[in-house]
Amino acid sequence: MTDTIATYNEFLRLTGDATAASNLVLAHALKNANAVTPATPLPESEPEGMLNLERAAAYLGCTVHGLRKVVTRTQQSREGKQIKGPTIEFFQQRKWSTILFRREWLDEYVERNHLRAGSPKQPVTQKRRQAAGQNPSPLPGGDKWAGLYS
Repeated sequence: MTDTIATYNEFLRLTGDATAASNLVLAHALKNANAVTPATPLPESEPEGMLNLERAAAYLGCTVHGLRKVVTRTQQSREGKQIKGPTIEFFQQRKWSTILFRREWLDEYVERNHLRAGSPKQPVTQKRRQAAGQNPSPLPGGDKWAGLYS
């Protein structure tokens, strides 16, 4: 807290404007909060070469929640359930034990699920069935509304 006040006073002395000094203090704090910190050593519970869920999410650049959804989808796929979306390789010794990933598995997941430049993903289109004898109409409700718009 004392450092923040000293920083504010320094910016206030330089700018002569309280609002500008406040904004600079906020920018300075954000810059320091987003600074890259050295990686912490692996705890003893993680086997060498394996990443837990939090580290794997950071490696992929996604949230832990998002990666957990992919893991859940993969578990459902292993149980034979119909799923939509990508799956990922992971290791889990028991149902409630730590979920672990190898970097190679994460790299394979990225390779399988990224879009290449110049090849846009084709949208899935479904054709609607029409009852026999009906003419397609761009208007909501079909032809019964045609008189209102003409």
